[in-house]
Amino acid sequence: MKGALVVCARVPLPGMVKTSLHPHLTDSQSAALYGRFLADTCETTQDVEGVDFFLAYSPEGDGEAFRGIVPPPFRLFSQPEAEMGHRLAGIFERLMQEGYERVLVLKSDSPDLPICLLNQASDILASGRAEMVYGPSERDGFYLVGLRRWHRELFHDVDWDTPQLGSRVLRQARKLGMRVRRLPEWYEIDTVEDLRRHLTYYNLRRRSCSASECQCRTGEYLFEIQDRILPQICRIV
Repeated sequence: MKGALVVCARVPLPGMVKTSLHPHLTDSQSAALYGRFLADTCETTQDVEGVDFFLAYSPEGDGEAFRGIVPPPFRLFSQPEAEMGHRLAGIFERLMQEGYERVLVLKSDSPDLPICLLNQASDILASGRAEMVYGPSERDGFYLVGLRRWHRELFHDVDWDTPQLGSRVLRQARKLGMRVRRLPEWYEIDTVEDLRRHLTYYNLRRRSCSASECQCRTGEYLFEIQDRILPQICRIV
C-alpha cells in the first residue's frame, strides 16, 4: 500500500517563525531554533518504513532555505498561502491524486516526538483499522493527521485555527462516518515554558546515554542559549 509522510514547515527566516517566543529569543535565535526543530523532526521520521517523504513549506521563500536542514529523501513542494484547513486539504488531495493510499501529515513543532507514535499511525492506516488517525497536542491542537480516505468536508467544515480544534475535528470525522483512531497526546513547543520542558528532557537524556545516542539539535541549541530561557538559579552545567 503506497504511503506518504509529509512534514509541514514554515521557511526558517528571522521574524517569520516562532514569534511566540519573543522576547525571550531574538528573531535570529527563533529562526535558528526552528531550523533545528525541522532537522530533528526529519531525522526521526526517516525511521518510518514503507513511506515516501515530503516537506510541504509555506510560500514566503523557496526550497533553498532548507538546504542543509532537510535530508535528501525528502521531496519539497510549496503550499499556497491559506488557513490551516485549506493547506492540509491541498496536501492530502495532491498526494492522493498521485496515487498515495495513505498519507500522514506531521507538524514540525514537536522535535522529540517518539518514533513509536509515527509507526503506530502508519501501521493503523496500512492495516485498515481506521480511515483516520489523529495525534492531539496538549492545547487541543494536533501534531499529526493521517488519512486513508479523502474527505473534503473534513477540512472545509472545520475551523482549524480555533480553540478546541481536536474535539471539533473528531466530531466532524465521526459525523462523516469515518473510523478514527486517536493517538496518545504529545506537546508542541510554542512557549518559553515548553522550551524549558524540552531542555529538561534533553538534559536528562544527556546524562543517561552516550553522546552518539543522544543527538538532538534542538536540545543542544537550547543548552547553548539557556541563559535566554532559564532563571539564573536554574542554569544547567
